[in-house]
Amino acid sequence: MMLTLKLVGLAFEVNTTYNSQKKRDNSEKSQNEKDEDEANRIDPTCVDIFHYAFNYVGVLTGPYYRYRTFVDFLNLPFAEHADWKRGTFDKLKFVPLYAVLFLWGTYNWPLSYATSDEFHERSWLYRYWYIWPNFFIFRMRIYIGLVLSECVCTMVGLGAYPTFTKPKSGQGPSENFDQMKKLLSSEGELTKIDYDFETIHNINPYGADFCTTYREAMKHWNICIQYWLAVNVYKRFPSKKYRTAVTMLISSFWHGVYMGYYVCIGTAPLALIVEDVYYKLYLKDGKGKYFKVLEWIHWFFRMHFLSYQAIAFLLLEVNLILHYYNSVYHAGLVLVRNLLFKRFVGIMMCSAVERESTDY
Repeated sequence: MMLTLKLVGLAFEVNTTYNSQKKRDNSEKSQNEKDEDEANRIDPTCVDIFHYAFNYVGVLTGPYYRYRTFVDFLNLPFAEHADWKRGTFDKLKFVPLYAVLFLWGTYNWPLSYATSDEFHERSWLYRYWYIWPNFFIFRMRIYIGLVLSECVCTMVGLGAYPTFTKPKSGQGPSENFDQMKKLLSSEGELTKIDYDFETIHNINPYGADFCTTYREAMKHWNICIQYWLAVNVYKRFPSKKYRTAVTMLISSFWHGVYMGYYVCIGTAPLALIVEDVYYKLYLKDGKGKYFKVLEWIHWFFRMHFLSYQAIAFLLLEVNLILHYYNSVYHAGLVLVRNLLFKRFVGIMMCSAVERESTDY
């Protein structure tokens, strides 16, 4: 899976380099953009590609990192000066808690129970509620895996860049490329600046659990993969109307061929539509007497629908998914559909009132 991302991403990196060299007129570009083009320029050989593709750091679990990041790791001295111990500890300190919570949840609410005959004899409310502990268990498992994979990178120094370059997950440095170039010529200055590992930052557990919107939660989850999808699929797809749906389809296909992936990820655009309407009606201004209450009500429904989607991701097979969803009468989708209908009616009524007052 990660090998696919690396090789496809590398192809686009080579294409970007080719296009920047082919385009002779760079007069409209700022100096920072020119420096960025130079810093991101690559020319890999077959041996280089092999080493990048099969480097043991992240080869199975990720995080995804660009070929440019791999080259910088080998050729630049940042890994020698970055505080890898602090970077590793900061990521590792909550893993024991995630592990305990994962074991506790798995012991009390195993996924296998949701496929048993006894489970389907329980009350509808219990069957429907069961999506919450299973999504909780799933999150703990993913947090453990992704955080540990980040720690592999920090311990070898991969992804270390000066903080002043404002590195972004998956991408690497985003600003001050000229200063970074000057820094390399001054050995003494390398020990005086701060470094971070934001380039390989792949999961933000606190943000994923406690942010209040679905759209923001997506940005805290598998962040480096989100970068890959955004740069190589979303921004490059020619039709703005369908780019979100196509991006979700590619994400599902990358996960595998099980129907559960397509059901889970494929319903994300529906949730985003509902959320955008709700946000426009109640949360857009960011103020009001009951703003915080409405925000956390939205958090509850966001977590609820993510849990409803996740059960399909976990059950995987279409017969198990349908059996479960039929047993709860597809209540999650019915709720979203009703919310969507009511919100659109509300927006239409508000728009009509605004037009009437304007005409008057």
